Amino acid sequence: MKFADVGITIRGTAGLEMAVLNKPVITCGKNRYNNKGFTIDPKNSVEYEKLLINLPKIKKLDKTSKLKANIFYNYVFEKKTFNCDFLKTKIKSKRFNWNNIHFELKKNFLNNKNLIKIKKFLLSNKISEYIN
Repeated sequence: MKFADVGITIRGTAGLEMAVLNKPVITCGKNRYNNKGFTIDPKNSVEYEKLLINLPKIKKLDKTSKLKANIFYNYVFEKKTFNCDFLKTKIKSKRFNWNNIHFELKKNFLNNKNLIKIKKFLLSNKISEYIN
């Protein structure tokens, strides 16, 4: 990411990470951070195509946009963390391998407070949801 001049993304956190690095980011679809004031969000394919044609002219983020990206990043990755206490994991081997991890949901997991909180967060459309 340090070597890139521009980020282009649909849904990944890479776009958010690049904005924090003061890189301009073009979003190609809806994600948690589009239209938050630190990405370039084309409204249609014509706008998107114009942006791609003019990539060399795209400027880095201004101070306000970079600050918004940092605030959003901080709240998503620092303030909105939650305990995944509704899920048990068991590693079947001493040597780490994703295929050797057994995941087990606890009984009545749908009523878990932490799962309800993350569901509310993920389904929220409020602009300030990352601050609350």
